[in-house]
Amino acid sequence: MNQGQRHAPLEAASPAGVGGAAQIVGSWCKYRDKLRLVAVVVWWCGAAVSVAATPRPSPRVLFITSHDCANCQSVLAHLRRAGGDFAVMQAAGWTIGPGPENHVQIVDRAEVAELIPTLDPQQLPMVVCVDGDEIVRAFQTGCTTPLDYWTLSWLAKGIDERPPGSIAEPVNVEWTGNFPLRGNHWSIDGDFAPARTTLLAHLRGPVHGPQIRATWAIESWSYEELRSVHDYLHEIEMGGVTPMMFARPTRAPSNSLGSASRKTLGH
Repeated sequence: MNQGQRHAPLEAASPAGVGGAAQIVGSWCKYRDKLRLVAVVVWWCGAAVSVAATPRPSPRVLFITSHDCANCQSVLAHLRRAGGDFAVMQAAGWTIGPGPENHVQIVDRAEVAELIPTLDPQQLPMVVCVDGDEIVRAFQTGCTTPLDYWTLSWLAKGIDERPPGSIAEPVNVEWTGNFPLRGNHWSIDGDFAPARTTLLAHLRGPVHGPQIRATWAIESWSYEELRSVHDYLHEIEMGGVTPMMFARPTRAPSNSLGSASRKTLGH
């Protein structure tokens, strides 16, 4: 067989063979693309189910920090010390960490920019309680209340379980001495940092107005005194929540939130 004869069958079959191969390759590419699409959809659905399945405590405490905040690191180091507040809480069943599945979530301020768009860096660390998308309780330093596991428990549950005889922190905010200060604050109609005028209008309003004693010239009181008297009156409206100085428990607070996390923000 000469060279031309050897190549004749190949040349005769080439058009059909190449066309068939092209069809096969094209079909495979389409099939492969479908497989990739299915794989992406399955992965996305799996990720969505995973995220949806991750329990998010509600309410939960947000401990807001910043990478360039030296005071934040100092406060966290104190809470994280061996045998310290975080250790005691974790032993009682609390979860503490960066994820939203934790009872106490430690987050950078950039992660909560939508929740607190006007956060002043000088206010850091900021510790608040979030119920859904709303801040219902917040902590203010310098008002005698220490930032410890009793405070974190109050933020999460709205019930003061601090035992009597606790050592108060020094006062470093304006104080006229007319009303005892506290650092555990309730929000007012969803506002966790109400203006002074808002506070006064709320205290003189139909809910708390009748509770204000005639001898209380609250217009001359400091801002934190107004916050503190509102907290006191608000807890009376809730049914007589035990104030700090009369609290009885001496064991570490449990992580059971239950119905104790009432917010009743309208009061």
